[in-house]
Amino acid sequence: MKETFGLNSAATSFPYLAQSGCTSIDGVNDAEDFQDVLKAMATIGMNDQERVGGRLQRDGCQWASCQMLAAILHLEGAEPIEPELGNLAELYERGLRSIGLVWSRPNAFAEGVPFRFPSTPDIGDGLTGAGRRLVAECNRLGILIDLAHLSERGFWDVAAASAAPLVASHSNAYALSANSRNLTDAQLDEIGRSGGIVGVTYHAGMLTKAGGLDPNVPLARVVDHVDYVAARIGIDHVGFGSDFDGATVPTELGDASGLQRVAASLRDRGYGDDEVAKLAHGNWLRVLDETWA
Repeated sequence: MKETFGLNSAATSFPYLAQSGCTSIDGVNDAEDFQDVLKAMATIGMNDQERVGGRLQRDGCQWASCQMLAAILHLEGAEPIEPELGNLAELYERGLRSIGLVWSRPNAFAEGVPFRFPSTPDIGDGLTGAGRRLVAECNRLGILIDLAHLSERGFWDVAAASAAPLVASHSNAYALSANSRNLTDAQLDEIGRSGGIVGVTYHAGMLTKAGGLDPNVPLARVVDHVDYVAARIGIDHVGFGSDFDGATVPTELGDASGLQRVAASLRDRGYGDDEVAKLAHGNWLRVLDETWA
């Protein structure tokens, strides 16, 4: 419907659906815990045939026309994966289609960048040997690799090793907010070159020039980051990035129901319906299709 600017799609804002699912489950720290989560999902009817990573991909369903509510099984932090990758194929068969290599801490695969302001993202080492093997296997299977929370050295390691579009599911422009979690111009350029996407996050601490966790930051600041990324690498490489789980979200946005206000703010800034639809879901669907092909 035109008045919702493309936000009625079942696939709206991939990282909100994907990211907020796993990180809200306490205690998912290793492979055994994650198997317990999969079993729990099965008991409430979310069996292998119902997961987006399986059913929609196997059936060749056109995302935007599917009349269903869908979620993507995603890990924010690869800790449930065994360093030898012995359980990765099984997790893929169970529906896993997206992996954030780290949260903001180190693990067996890479170094997460801690939250600092002001600070560059050049903190810590890059991929480990296990991390390089994980990237290669994700490429082979068709699992999206999420670079959010990864150190800058890790980012460049993935960029050199991966054949898939580069994705940072919830990050902003470092030029507008000098948070260590944000992306430098060089990183943005590389994501654009790869055909990937930056999901602009609503986390207040990553929006403003002054830093801090002020929930009164206006939605216009979210649009500022969209503007910056779109102007630098093209509107096809930016989208809604979310982070409703544990982040300080602007009061004006509130929760997922406030995405219509983000869409309205974009239109006030001059974005047309087709452009807002790209930002809301279209660009994500393209990247998912290319990664999962």
